[in-house]
Amino acid sequence: MKLIFSFSLVALLIYQTELDAVAGAMASAHWGLIVAATLMVLLGVVVLQAYEVFLSLPVAMRPSLVQLARINLAMMFYAFFMPTGLTFAVRWAKYRALGLEGLHSAALVGVHKLLQLMVALAFFVVGYFAFPVATHPAVDTMMLGLLLLLAGLIAYFGWLSFHPRTPVTQGPAIVQKLLSVTLLFQRLPVGDKLRCLTLAVMQHLCIVTSAYWVLLAIEPDTPLFAVMMIRSLLVVLLVVPLTVAGVGVRELVFFTLFPFYGVEAQTALTASLVLLGIQLFVACLGALSELKQLVLSLKASLKVTT
Repeated sequence: MKLIFSFSLVALLIYQTELDAVAGAMASAHWGLIVAATLMVLLGVVVLQAYEVFLSLPVAMRPSLVQLARINLAMMFYAFFMPTGLTFAVRWAKYRALGLEGLHSAALVGVHKLLQLMVALAFFVVGYFAFPVATHPAVDTMMLGLLLLLAGLIAYFGWLSFHPRTPVTQGPAIVQKLLSVTLLFQRLPVGDKLRCLTLAVMQHLCIVTSAYWVLLAIEPDTPLFAVMMIRSLLVVLLVVPLTVAGVGVRELVFFTLFPFYGVEAQTALTASLVLLGIQLFVACLGALSELKQLVLSLKASLKVTT
């Protein structure tokens, strides 16, 4: 039902625009910039995120960066078709296959998700106040909520970095393991914490840059600050899994907000559809990576049995 809702929302938005204008914008797009945007997505969500997780693990537990990057690429496939809970389970199984304590390592990704959320909120807040634009009163109300959320996340990470803690020994074992993740992050050297924060900022810059290049490929006069704000807002909104892989939510946000910054609705919708295509392409790369690993494991099993 989520899949139907996701693509029905996209179809409705396309129906409300001039289909010929969308097709014309797609045909006249600068595809070199779109290819560059695809590479930027791969750099951010596969390579930089893998390095961030790598630095968050104790030295004795660290697998290779290639192994972590391969997992991230595969998760782009699973995240497109699976609910959040199932993708968590898949990541858990993959970490266990590397010899890590699966639940502990997978839950650590949750800490990095909060860090990414904090960075995205910070970018949005800076853009909102640095480049004020008259929008709808509902946007101002939402802005207040996001400011409170940002303040809470900053306070949480500040406490996590400097407040002394002892291991959690009460409650069910699964709860103890989940809460012990924050203790592991707290015990990291200050240098590694700062590197993780820097990588989170770089990863977000890759996400913003990829969206900016896609919009530039369609509309050369697109303002950078508008892309920074709206794409950062999307990172926050997509935390709530209302649709499959954010399909429909991204299109609705682009279609609704970009006209406030001088970008036509059909141009914004076209850009969101291109970003959907990039998302599908990266998911297919993840599927090919998984297929390769499956073939290799089957060959290894056949050698053992023979």
